[in-house]
Amino acid sequence: MLLSVIHRINKNEKILSGDIDYYDAKEGRSIAAYQYMPDYGWAVISCNSEDAIYADIYSNMMVLAYICVATVILIVVLCWFVIRVSTRPLKHIEKAIVQLEQMNLEKDPALEQYIGGKSEVGQIVTAMDSLYDSIEDMLDAEKQKQIAEAKNESKARFLASMSHEIRTPMNSIIGMNEMILRETEDDRIYEYSTNIKSSS
Repeated sequence: MLLSVIHRINKNEKILSGDIDYYDAKEGRSIAAYQYMPDYGWAVISCNSEDAIYADIYSNMMVLAYICVATVILIVVLCWFVIRVSTRPLKHIEKAIVQLEQMNLEKDPALEQYIGGKSEVGQIVTAMDSLYDSIEDMLDAEKQKQIAEAKNESKARFLASMSHEIRTPMNSIIGMNEMILRETEDDRIYEYSTNIKSSS
């Protein structure tokens, strides 16, 4: 093997490095790699059997495989954690939407921290908070309208009832006043009776 390297260098000194396959009686098939340094006239040679080289390669591949598997497991765990953390607010949003559908206007305190946020979740929660407030305002306005309508209806019924109750005695008074006007001879009573007629 050594003679083969020297022969190769002497044959072409411009080739500074290379490798040679050879058979060693002790180690079996082997590979030698050399680097020639023309300034010093030296050649550095490294040799090893194919079995030893492949054993090192296999060992390195196994270490790399373990590192890859560990990295994949770490990435999966981190992805699961990030997805879980980032979707947690969405579960609260879903619960709030279901509550809103059932007209339950009680706000979820877990969503308070996201109101006014710049993220998509923050924007959704801010919009939902505004929607809750708008619905509450509309329901309050509707309630106030119903109360006002009930008051007006009650007032109208009262006035209609009172109008009837007042009209009956007033008709009697006006009728009697007409009789007094026709039959009185007293000027003072006639004047009172005229005043009653003009007021009615």
